[in-house]
Amino acid sequence: MRRVLISDIYRTRPAVAARAGVNLPVELIEPPHKPGQMETNTSPSRSVGRFSRHLRRNREAIAREWLRGQFREDLMRRYPNRFAAEAPAEAVVKGHLLPLVGLLAEYARTGNSLYRDLYREELLRYAPHRSGLAVLADYFREVLPAHEEAAVSGFSGDDALAWLKEVHEPLVSPIVGDVVRVITVGDCLVAQIQSFLKAAARNAGLNLDVRYYYFSAKLGVGLMDEGIKSAIRGGVDLLALSYLSYEGIPLYRAYLEASDTRDESRSRELMQGITDYIEDHLREIRELTDATILLHNASGLPLTRTRRLVPFLPGLSGGRRLALQLLNAAIGEIAARTENCILIDEVAVAERHGLRHCASTVLPRWIRRGADLHTEHVCRYLADAYFESIRRWSMLRKTKLLLVDFDNTLWSGVMAEGPVAHFVERQTLLKSLSQQGVLLAAVSKNDPRNLRWSEMALAESDFVALKIGWGLKVDSIKELASELNLGQDSFALIDDNPAELELVRTTLPGVICLDATKDESWATLEQLFAMPNTRQTDEARRRTEMYREQANRDRELRSDSDYPTLMAKLGLNVQIGPARKGDLGRLTELVQRTNQFNTTTRRYSKGELEEMLRSDGCSVTVAELSDKFGDLGIVAAAVVRRGGDEAVIENFVMSCRAMGFGMEQLLLSRIVEASAGLSVTGMFSPTARNEPASGLYRDSGFTEREPGEWALPSGKGLEAPPWISVAERN
Repeated sequence: MRRVLISDIYRTRPAVAARAGVNLPVELIEPPHKPGQMETNTSPSRSVGRFSRHLRRNREAIAREWLRGQFREDLMRRYPNRFAAEAPAEAVVKGHLLPLVGLLAEYARTGNSLYRDLYREELLRYAPHRSGLAVLADYFREVLPAHEEAAVSGFSGDDALAWLKEVHEPLVSPIVGDVVRVITVGDCLVAQIQSFLKAAARNAGLNLDVRYYYFSAKLGVGLMDEGIKSAIRGGVDLLALSYLSYEGIPLYRAYLEASDTRDESRSRELMQGITDYIEDHLREIRELTDATILLHNASGLPLTRTRRLVPFLPGLSGGRRLALQLLNAAIGEIAARTENCILIDEVAVAERHGLRHCASTVLPRWIRRGADLHTEHVCRYLADAYFESIRRWSMLRKTKLLLVDFDNTLWSGVMAEGPVAHFVERQTLLKSLSQQGVLLAAVSKNDPRNLRWSEMALAESDFVALKIGWGLKVDSIKELASELNLGQDSFALIDDNPAELELVRTTLPGVICLDATKDESWATLEQLFAMPNTRQTDEARRRTEMYREQANRDRELRSDSDYPTLMAKLGLNVQIGPARKGDLGRLTELVQRTNQFNTTTRRYSKGELEEMLRSDGCSVTVAELSDKFGDLGIVAAAVVRRGGDEAVIENFVMSCRAMGFGMEQLLLSRIVEASAGLSVTGMFSPTARNEPASGLYRDSGFTEREPGEWALPSGKGLEAPPWISVAERN
């Protein structure tokens, strides 16, 4: 049964269908609205209501005052923006500033936060929006007072200025707390998603730094120009890519046209070209970053003019619908085999809300007339998908250890009381996560003798530790943090008992708490597969075993022996040598995940590290560690650049598993030895978390020449710890 929106029926005369000879059964669907997340309504005061009329009456004059205030030569020189510099003044007034005043007026009239959020986002259009949140706040602190003065000029109400300052407050306030860095690459659809996304994030207390890069085949803007590459290298947490919406890549437009003519041979050729193009681009991105990718598929928007306006026609022709099904199946496969990739399913959004409704605008005609705005409903619904992915990412971004309850979490019932119904999917999910580097620890109020491991998809060996007993889970979690040398902010608890969850939440606020009875909690955990927390490497697969070995080392070292004797008891063996191409997976993981012993916290991408291996002026030295308990693999790396008569240790990284053995002195001594005849300088940049690395150069006899630069006195050598056996890497 075809679906027609109520709004479409009211807009079209019933006689139109009759004249066309169409007798169409319809399913009446209210245009959907998700209350409370991104849109709220408040009743404006009488004065603010009058202010709305003032804004509409004086829209042209206010827009031109804003143009003079915002596009001043001195301001544009201090805050350079290519888009602002190249924009014709009249086009800015008509397409940007007049609609901007209109959005503000409509918010003052209705109190609907939709208009406020779109207004705030549109203010960014000609602002230095790629320069970071701090620069943006400085910019708006200069620009907005003049905007406010122009807007209230000639208005007699008392509270209009205060109301306007409240609207602007998030734009001028400094950001407090962690920031999630997002880069979006796409056309106008992706740009408009940000308006709704940022509002939802702000309501949830998430700080987003979104840098938007416009991609348009129509305008000849490429997907990987140097600006985008530079932004990715500068650091990104999530990267959103929309290849196939609106303007799209040229092959996509041709593919849709071929589907209309039912040219199957041409369609197959074009689809192969599209998928090759996307995969090539994703490979290029993966050389720059392992950040989580949000990859759009194709919904078929925009609709053709006829199908947009005639409600009794389906939104898509049969040919296009089939072509999109085939293409989206291929894109789904690409997403599945791309590391750290989440599919943004435009098709599911269109099916859920109705394609024609998704294509309709959220703004009244008087605002959007002549405006450079694309505010279709689809942007709101796609923002929901973005928000959920980013919220989950932000929640689990530091997670290294999952604390797992047993009864009524991994199975339904109490195992001590008899047969239980196992949640096999949950157990399989946790097992898969453990195989990709996420640690599992049991925190269960139970008697270990009552557990029937043979029934489970999980094995006892999948857990790095078992805290099974009748004590407080809070105490068990504290013990785990100490035993495993992990911060509580890297823990997530999954439990069905609300009292236990609340006790942990209030006592140990760094621990993420997930309710095992909610499907959302398990969906959140599943997203870990699309995050850098999980990796398909040998080191990740062995992580549980290695942490268990570390606990054995700690027990061995708890004695009254002196330090050299203790170290000698471990049987430490180290292999040192240049990094090889086969090391890149582990090396990338080490430099990107290590926070404590990391002298500069430079987050090199896999591509950058590979380039270093080929460089004559740069060396990457790695150290592998083993002892009588097991093999820890590559635990330390140093990046050294040599030029002229100087060797600069650009970064020195060591896993926390290797701390306390003297590994840092050994690797540093080898670097100094390899740099004989050169002056050696070590770089250190303090952060909130790398205090353990702060004494590396000082304690090794270096002197601080300038802040962050430590020089080794000429002719001074370094001694390696005698309790470590050293060999060259095979």
